Amino acid sequence: MIRPSKSTEGAFKLHQACSKDALVLQVRSLARLFAFASDERIGNTIQKDDEITVELFKGSKINGLVKVETNSRFQLLRLTITRPDGGMFRYFV
Repeated sequence: MIRPSKSTEGAFKLHQACSKDALVLQVRSLARLFAFASDERIGNTIQKDDEITVELFKGSKINGLVKVETNSRFQLLRLTITRPDGGMFRYFV
């Protein structure tokens, strides 16, 4: 997992989506940005109650997961990037 840094902790604080679908599209766009930077592509989106997860593929296997915690007001709270097994990356890209 790449731990959130203090400089990005409040980056989404003032942002609010208009619906759950709009929030999912924004998280997928953010994951697409990470995928572009590391020569990957995005896969499925998994929605749980207060979490949206997008798979990052390198070749034909899952290389990472972008997880974003949300709240009932359609706000992004916390972003983490993990390996598929939930472990931390030494580096990402």
